[in-house]
Amino acid sequence: MVRRWFEHTVSALVYEVGRQHSEGLGPGFEPPFNDVARFVLRQYNGMPGFLAFPLQIATLVFSFSAVLPGGALFHQLDPARRRMHMRKWQLSRLGICRDLMRFYASVAVLALYARFTDRLVSSC
Repeated sequence: MVRRWFEHTVSALVYEVGRQHSEGLGPGFEPPFNDVARFVLRQYNGMPGFLAFPLQIATLVFSFSAVLPGGALFHQLDPARRRMHMRKWQLSRLGICRDLMRFYASVAVLALYARFTDRLVSSC
C-alpha cells in the first residue's frame, strides 16, 4: 500500500514537472510522461537503502502534507492544486522541502530531454 502511494506520488510529480518543462517545445516533449515516471522510479530503485528510504519518507510526507490544504493526497489533486502544492514546497523555508522538489525536477527533466535526444539519434 505504501509503495503504491509512493509510486503514484512520483508519477504525479513527474507529470507536473513534465507539463511545466514541455510547454511549447513541440513533438517529443508532450505527454504522456509514463516513460519519464518509470525512469525516475528506476533511479529510485537503484539507490542504496540509506538514500532510498529517506527519499521515500520525504516523498510520502510531501504527499500527505497536501491533505489539509487540498483535501486529498498529492496524486489525487487536480493539476492546478498540484502545482500550488509543489510551489509551496519549492519556496519553503526548509531546505529539505526545496531539495526534494529540485531532485524530482532534475531527474524528470533529464529523462524528458533524454527522450527527445533518443528520438533524434534514432532518426539519424
